Amino acid sequence: MEDITINIVNIIGDVYGVEAEEGQKVFELIAKAFTDKKKVLLSFQNIEMLTTAFLNTAIGQLYKDFSEGFIKENLKVSD
Repeated sequence: MEDITINIVNIIGDVYGVEAEEGQKVFELIAKAFTDKKKVLLSFQNIEMLTTAFLNTAIGQLYKDFSEGFIKENLKVSD
């Protein structure tokens, strides 16, 4: 499986991840990568603040489409 890095600050264009809509962008990228058989490194570099709304949308939604084991195996976080 190929690895890709998703840098959150580059996706949302801000150091604050607060809106569910911003989390949706991140979710869609992760879900597409998983569907394309890629492992994801999710980078929080330069992020100053996150809300549960953002995180539930970005990461929590993954559990409706992918198993916990699959997510643990294919999603890593850094920074």
